[in-house]
Amino acid sequence: MARRFSVTAVSAAVMMLCGTQAYWDQGASAAGYTLAVRTPDEIRAFYAANPWTYDAPVFETEPVLTAPYAAGKLSAETLESAVNYLNLCRYAAGLPADVTISESACEKIQAGALVDCVNDTLSHTPAQPADMDASLFQLGYDGTSSSNLWKGAHDLPQSIAVYLCDMGESNMRIMGHRRWVLNPAMQQTGFGYAGGYTGMYALDRSRTDSFTGDYVAWPCQNMPYELYNGFSYGKHGYTFSVTLGSRYDTPSADSVQVDMTSKKTGKTLHFDKNTASAGNGLYFNVDTQYYGIPNCIIFDPGKDLFDEDDTLSVVITGITEEGAAAEIAYDVSFFRLIEEKPVPGDINGDKKLNDNDLVQLEYWLLGEQVNVTKTWEGADLDGDGLLTAKDKTLMKRLMLKEKI
Repeated sequence: MARRFSVTAVSAAVMMLCGTQAYWDQGASAAGYTLAVRTPDEIRAFYAANPWTYDAPVFETEPVLTAPYAAGKLSAETLESAVNYLNLCRYAAGLPADVTISESACEKIQAGALVDCVNDTLSHTPAQPADMDASLFQLGYDGTSSSNLWKGAHDLPQSIAVYLCDMGESNMRIMGHRRWVLNPAMQQTGFGYAGGYTGMYALDRSRTDSFTGDYVAWPCQNMPYELYNGFSYGKHGYTFSVTLGSRYDTPSADSVQVDMTSKKTGKTLHFDKNTASAGNGLYFNVDTQYYGIPNCIIFDPGKDLFDEDDTLSVVITGITEEGAAAEIAYDVSFFRLIEEKPVPGDINGDKKLNDNDLVQLEYWLLGEQVNVTKTWEGADLDGDGLLTAKDKTLMKRLMLKEKI
């Protein structure tokens, strides 16, 4: 099954921005662009050219968390890693992936992380600590009121992954953090970190090119597991969303329907206005508020829908384009951003070489029917395309850590 990671104590920690301004129309003079469907190799190449790590933040100037306070400043390397992760997510989704760091945004977001840390409360509208300078507090307030926020982060890329996941009942009905991260209009951003409190500037819309594409989907059509992460919350799995382009009419939850099918197993899930009350771990909603862009169709397939080598087919109906019925259909194929190399001698797919592999190889050589995984990769140790007694001898030597 898909790799899953546990995330604890975050249900109330990721807070939602309440955007009210229309971020959709960027002016008639702007050039238009549509989404690009990136191939796995293109996404891997982008990652290789723009790497990131899950390293703890490094500061150019350490924040001071007790009076007299100082916001501190993140290092250029830490900010580069964070924006590289952000741009990789946007690149995989087919969006422009040239978002840059704004020094002024970093300054206020860093101050905002400090304010929330001092208050030990995650808030977009924090109270002023009694012993904090008014100007520092105001800078931090400007930061918290214009950013995605999270409490409990070890690093900045992890916080972006949580924004994209948008776990929790209150978040998944809107997917606001995700929509800000994948806002087509974003050109600049900034990050802050203080005592486990993080922020990402989200309200930028300075991109001059306007989005004229069909929709923004996440997970995207070619989805790296490393970006999907397998976050889950309670009975729910990883929520899917499709934010409609401006060519579509405002959708209604009363009419929108989604069908998702596993191409490997044939299992099909149906989502509509009755899904949320069915009590089966599935979820469905349509949100038309302005979080980056409006008109978001949200559906959660629950847990354990697909295997690692599966492809999911998504079909959305009940939407209209200038009053005429329309349909969106696409596939989501998962792949490894960092390809895992097979373990020599590993037949059963547990990524280890042990007696179980030797026993299975012996059964295979005896002509028994054995359920093996990656047979030719793991067991054909001499590379001749056959399973023979020589492979058995080589496996024994490997297990004894002898040289082949």
